[in-house]
Amino acid sequence: MNIKNYLNRLTMEDDLTSTIKRLTTLQRNHVKRIPFENIDIMNNQEIVLDEEQFYKKIIENNRGGICYELNGLFNLLLNKLTIDSYLIAATITNCEMEKTHACIISTIDTNKFLVDVGFGNIYQGPIPLDGKMVEDVSGSYYIKHVAHDEYSVIRIKESEETVLYNFFDTSVSLKSFSEALYFNTHSPKSVFNKKELITIATDTGRVTLTDKSILKISTGSDQIKQKITNYKNTLEKYFYITTI
Repeated sequence: MNIKNYLNRLTMEDDLTSTIKRLTTLQRNHVKRIPFENIDIMNNQEIVLDEEQFYKKIIENNRGGICYELNGLFNLLLNKLTIDSYLIAATITNCEMEKTHACIISTIDTNKFLVDVGFGNIYQGPIPLDGKMVEDVSGSYYIKHVAHDEYSVIRIKESEETVLYNFFDTSVSLKSFSEALYFNTHSPKSVFNKKELITIATDTGRVTLTDKSILKISTGSDQIKQKITNYKNTLEKYFYITTI
């Protein structure tokens, strides 16, 4: 993996300082420059749990990906930048299968943080595991300790609390997600193989494209929907995707 090229995709300079500010900047730039997208799934193209292939697709070919690709590659980058990180498995609320989501735990000065660049609409920076509240344009978030090494990620928006997913603070390998990947790509119960979904964070909200035709631009509680006439140009303009 070429770290400089990765950081260039994030529009960042090469700085190896392992601080919470550095981690936050890396994550926020990542979710604003590299989208969550399921184009390969909808085109029946196989996704392989391999970091080299993730790098080629996301960095060399200017694409996005699903959680295994985005968090799998980002976890590798963080460790290359001497930020102690490891993959964990999470169970998304109302998902038919447990532990289908891959995310990251990073440690800065003995403090642990949940890091997730592959979920879609979630806090754009690290969320501390100690229960401290954080917030951005998408809502307020905190992590609740459930039992032993089990935690819940909770979002508060308009006074309503929602559990996004539960996770265990236990390191897992990328290959351990093989069954989860198959579920998300092939199962009739998966939400990721029904229609195209491309989404990316912005400073004021989020931009989402569905079914190659409807663009949703969210700003706080407001949302504008518009039909697109040029699919390829829309991918490049809003999602920085230059190849399909």
